[in-house]
Amino acid sequence: MNSMTKTKLAHLAAGMLLSVPASGYAEVNFAQQPLFSGGSVEANMLFILDDSGSMRWGFMPDELVNPGVTGGGSQLPNCSSYIVYDSEDFCGLDTSGNEELVSPATNTIYYNPNTNYAPPVRSDGTPFANADFYNAPMDGYSSGSSTVNLSNEYTAIMDDFFYSGWLNYYGNWYQIGGFTVSPAANKGQAFVYMPDGTCGSNVTSSCLDRKTIPSSEFPGDADSQRQNFANWFTYYRTRMMLAKAGTGSAFAAAFEEEGVSQDLRLGWGEINRGRNTVDGASVRAVRSGVRPYTDVKDQFFTWLYGRNASGSTPLQRALEGAGQYYENSLRAWVDDPSRSPDAVTNPARECRPSYALLMTDGYYNTGSNYDPDLTVKADDTNGPNITTGLNAPYQYLPSAPYSDGYNGRVSLADIAMHYWKRDLRTDIDNYVPVSEDTDTEDLQKPGDPAFWQHMVTFGVGLGVTGSVDPTTAFKSALTGTEVDWWGGSTNEDKINDLLHATVNSRGGFYSASSADDYKSAIKSILDDTSARAGSATGLDFSITSFKEGSLLFSAAFDPNGWTGDVKAVELQASEEGEPQIPGEGASGWSAREKLKNRDLTENDRNIITFDGTRGRPFRWNELTADQKADLATGNAALAEDRLAYLRGDRSFESDLTNFRKRGSRLGSIVNSTPRFVAAPDSEWPNSSAFGDGKYSVFRKSNEDRTPVVYAGSNDGMLHAFKGTNDEDGGEELLAYVPDFMYSTGVAEGLHYLTQPSYEHRYYVDLETRVTDMYIQGRNSAGGLSDAGWKTVLIGGGRGGAPGIFALDITDPDSFSESNAQSTVLWEFTHEKLGNLVQPPVVSLADWGGGDYRWTAFVPSGYNTGSTGFFMLDMEGGLDGSWDTGDFEYIEFENGDGLSALTVIDNTSDYIADRVYAGDLDGNMWVAVGGNGGWDSAYKSGSSARPYVTVNKPITGAPTVGPSTSSGKEPNLMILFGTGKYLERSDNSSISEQSFYGVLETADTKTTVTEANLVERDLVVGTGQIDGVSQTIRFAEGDPVDYESKSGWYADLPVSGERIVTNGVIRGDYVYVSTLIPSVDPCKGGGDGWIMAFDIQEGLVGLDDGESIGAFEDSTYNAMGYKVEGVPSQLKVWDEYLAYDCAGCGAQLDALPPFGLALGRKGWRELTQ
Repeated sequence: MNSMTKTKLAHLAAGMLLSVPASGYAEVNFAQQPLFSGGSVEANMLFILDDSGSMRWGFMPDELVNPGVTGGGSQLPNCSSYIVYDSEDFCGLDTSGNEELVSPATNTIYYNPNTNYAPPVRSDGTPFANADFYNAPMDGYSSGSSTVNLSNEYTAIMDDFFYSGWLNYYGNWYQIGGFTVSPAANKGQAFVYMPDGTCGSNVTSSCLDRKTIPSSEFPGDADSQRQNFANWFTYYRTRMMLAKAGTGSAFAAAFEEEGVSQDLRLGWGEINRGRNTVDGASVRAVRSGVRPYTDVKDQFFTWLYGRNASGSTPLQRALEGAGQYYENSLRAWVDDPSRSPDAVTNPARECRPSYALLMTDGYYNTGSNYDPDLTVKADDTNGPNITTGLNAPYQYLPSAPYSDGYNGRVSLADIAMHYWKRDLRTDIDNYVPVSEDTDTEDLQKPGDPAFWQHMVTFGVGLGVTGSVDPTTAFKSALTGTEVDWWGGSTNEDKINDLLHATVNSRGGFYSASSADDYKSAIKSILDDTSARAGSATGLDFSITSFKEGSLLFSAAFDPNGWTGDVKAVELQASEEGEPQIPGEGASGWSAREKLKNRDLTENDRNIITFDGTRGRPFRWNELTADQKADLATGNAALAEDRLAYLRGDRSFESDLTNFRKRGSRLGSIVNSTPRFVAAPDSEWPNSSAFGDGKYSVFRKSNEDRTPVVYAGSNDGMLHAFKGTNDEDGGEELLAYVPDFMYSTGVAEGLHYLTQPSYEHRYYVDLETRVTDMYIQGRNSAGGLSDAGWKTVLIGGGRGGAPGIFALDITDPDSFSESNAQSTVLWEFTHEKLGNLVQPPVVSLADWGGGDYRWTAFVPSGYNTGSTGFFMLDMEGGLDGSWDTGDFEYIEFENGDGLSALTVIDNTSDYIADRVYAGDLDGNMWVAVGGNGGWDSAYKSGSSARPYVTVNKPITGAPTVGPSTSSGKEPNLMILFGTGKYLERSDNSSISEQSFYGVLETADTKTTVTEANLVERDLVVGTGQIDGVSQTIRFAEGDPVDYESKSGWYADLPVSGERIVTNGVIRGDYVYVSTLIPSVDPCKGGGDGWIMAFDIQEGLVGLDDGESIGAFEDSTYNAMGYKVEGVPSQLKVWDEYLAYDCAGCGAQLDALPPFGLALGRKGWRELTQ
């Protein structure tokens, strides 16, 4: 596989970093929102409303009225009466022969008793008042509207301006404009015509029966039927009224009800608006330029509900006006479009998507009075060659189905293509997010490859359809199949043209024939175009080496609503048999979608918690008094409802006064990399020192156990999802709520997760650690079970409440609330246990005197005033308490806390020998264990001293590997980077950071500093990685003289560049990712480099390329290459370097062949 081919698992608009160890000095003020999400760049949306005169009609489609009976055009049959409404005369027609106009079976606007007509909503989300059946406003959007008594004054108003008929009034003929329909052409009781059951598929007047309101045949009681009809009459009965109600409700649903981001910049206009200047651009149709939705929603709703319909249908000019706005207004692209652009204080953003939403109820006008400015048939001509940008070069070349060969007028499709294929702002860098093709059973449509500034068009046809099926049209774009865009009638071709415009610009088309359809269409577009700034954690795999069909697991969060997801996709094989990460639509699952679609009444969730002594179901009657107090905080009456809400009951989310509207049942997953667990994989030896000495038997007996993927979430729970790729894959099997998460504090505890004022905080965010061990456990009654092999998961808090927990996950088929007591082993909190950034390490260890115990090594973390680590007996908390002898604390000093640690075995007996960890002062501490217990390996007098001091913060766990020098024992290389990325201020830090390789020998008498190391200067140049010429890093120098020096270091050359993850060793090299933060939201939190250092020498290619290089098919001394996004923690998987990153998705970069086995050196991924 080309190691630099960036195949996307999913394109995300903002950045990511995962398993990021972070800390702070003295007191660390953990940012409660991910630093690496990078903020979001709001998408632009121009909403263009059809305000043509036909929008005043009360029928749809147009063909329901058959003018021409007595004169053609707009001429109606003679009037049977004249009707007066609001001082206006109408031509009254009898329902006889006009039944189809007053039946929802044929007139999709007319009242449908099976539809709920809720009052539309205002900008603040509150609904308009229900209309009064006996005093119903004719226009509910106007405060001065006249009213109608629908019980005896009703007649169906169809038109008030266009059609006209002649009335014989006492021998004189009068022409009356507008018309209504009612029995005998008189006012009377509200009515509707419904199919009588004999219509079949062809509904005609002959099979329609009149029903008055209320009717015993309709849903609801008489009062509710009257209410429903009154609401329809007042708010929905014309095309424009329907558009107002549907648009307002869709915006409210998309932005308030569903928890979707309000990070959208909205502009608006109407198709008949003449040329005017908006944000410096001379345009038609646009009335208001784009502004943050939250700032202008009041104005938008005021404009929307105040619109009147009048005029023609100049759609070409309207769509062109939107495109001209984006092309000619730089303000449309800057951070604050209300102010003048400024490169420093108000810059344009190179990654901002821009959309136009054009809705229409009819067929556009043509002719010189309606022609656009464009004269080029854009979809039949080559586009410019766009040579700058992330995916450059790109050039549009005419091909099916985009090109149509049409020789008539400039079409909507030409206009859409003109503003898609060209770089609308050549003064802005090209970094607009692209999207993958979607090819699933439910949806087939092309992705958007445009990385330049362009406009994407969405269309909504209100009650109109063409001769081309939209699904077929978008599918044809995937296959390159021709579409007959101009093969229908004249009017059908105009709708085909709107559909074609949306295909050309990679947008979407919706045909809406009812109020519900229209609302759904608008909301679908808003959901599709909302700026989605997301991130992802690290990767895990279902098997240890590649096989086609194996699963890749990734987790993600979306700041827009702070939802999370765990996804599984099937890896595919290239023709050469190498793994390929598929794009959108690949086989796999989304845990978020599985949980969203779960019917909790039929399939309730298994959620458990801990009462301080043993596991319990997460049910009200099982909670402790303190846990109930958390849920009762501020309002005891809400306590049990809050519990139901947390369990997933979303019915409470309609009460926005007391509950927040969630985007998903699954909360954000930020730092907890998904952990796949199937067959036991700890690889312990069959030795009597390890339990019964029959670990291989345990592995064999559990080789077919149910695969599960575990991930901690900031919804307060650890989640377990079924890790198979079948219909049950992704289903949640269990969730766990730690006891230490409960709190009555402000903006803390579980109650805070339910509150409307909620802002993102960390809860169960620590990466998990899964280890097989031979220990006692708990039985279903909560008592102790016999010792045996078990698979145990350790998780905990990270930036939130400090604490860790242990769960017995040996048998996932037994997961249930009734087995809570056997699942939860213990929880641990302590005054010296602070905020951790990476999980504990578990191994067998000698506590002194041959007292071997399965031990969790836990660093103190931050915010405790102590630098040290805990040794927890894995059986110590099984009785519900942590007593003397259940744990030890090894303290190095009263300091700022201990960062993530590494435990190693350097005697090849699989038993822990040494612990390594850094701190924020730049100290690297070493502890050693054995028959005499555990203590600092190095002392100054009786006080512990660090082995290395570099005066730069160390947050990632060190990597420890074998040295090839002839130094004294332990003769190990300690490899670590420096940098801090946790607090808000860390984003702007420009302090120089470094990567170190330090030889550890027992005869080193003083603490090693940079003065004892050889510097390696990293240089940028042009070279080759995996056969691709690109910018690389390398270094030159002589071998380290280990007789006089203790190792090497390399300063990272970019200002602010740092290392906050741990390295991974493969062969002679240690691989590590670097982070270069950026406050530019287009950069998703920043970017970074993938670096490789020779373990012993700190550079690559000392032997002029005689040895195996660090990267496949690369310049012999290449040490690194840049990643256009923030790379995650690296993982060596099979023959690949695996990581995730913002902007480039999941990556599998090939490594050179490697066959040297160095043996087991620890419990981190040190060697292959």
